[in-house]
Amino acid sequence: PAVDASCAQTGAGQLAGWCGGADAAVAAAEAMGFPVALKIISPQILHKSDVGGVALRLKSPAELRSAMDTMLAQVARLRPEAVVQGFTVQAMAERPGARELIIGINTDPLFGPVLLLGDGGTAVELRSSHAVALPPLNAQLAQDLKERSRLSPLLAGYRGQTAANAAALTDTLLKVSLLACAILGEVRAVCDPDNQRAEFAIQVATDWQGRGLGRLLLGKLLAYLKARGTVEVVGEAFLENTRMAALAWHAGFELSPGQAPDMLTLRLPPHTKSVSTEESGHRDTG
Repeated sequence: PAVDASCAQTGAGQLAGWCGGADAAVAAAEAMGFPVALKIISPQILHKSDVGGVALRLKSPAELRSAMDTMLAQVARLRPEAVVQGFTVQAMAERPGARELIIGINTDPLFGPVLLLGDGGTAVELRSSHAVALPPLNAQLAQDLKERSRLSPLLAGYRGQTAANAAALTDTLLKVSLLACAILGEVRAVCDPDNQRAEFAIQVATDWQGRGLGRLLLGKLLAYLKARGTVEVVGEAFLENTRMAALAWHAGFELSPGQAPDMLTLRLPPHTKSVSTEESGHRDTG
């Protein structure tokens, strides 16, 4: 399916396979290895566990087929109007001490794609530890999203439990952010109330890097900010992201060490004329 292809392109690992029926589900489970988790797929069923649409730790083809039969019977009884499109089979991820989080994408009618980070599990709607953000994210925006989610106590080590892998969570947020940006590219800026300073972020899918999309997106953004009278534009990039550094430098940005040792600060000073668009003729790498 399209989501699986998108996950592969963005590097946002995937555990699932779309299976139309019992034989396809068993084949997928045997390919990935038992035990597996089984989930029913229906656009009318938002919370699968409410109708018995989730089965965990299935250890054999027989258990898998039995679980599918049970799910179909449950749905027919509890939600007869629901259209069952198939099943999702996933390898069981047994990680003692792991935290269960939710990272999601929704479409807001005004803002477009919106990212969600919060405490996961079946009671996710009852918990207040969550936050939303607009993609694309950079490392600093991902960190801000984590802080606003109020997950810090859960992610920190306590009572002998080791702290969660913060870098892995940031990496996942960045990859899901790329997935939310329609797999091509997106640029956004957030201005302060006085329009003195705008913080920007730009993201380009791997397959589209080096083809001028980053230069085009940045040029459009800078032209817009100039027209609205924004005084200063700032951003951040990983030190290893030489493509972004080159793109920003050719656009007139000043580059300096960031607050973190692996980050660069990008700053377009007031009254700087951008040379990132058609004027330069430079073939950027972004």
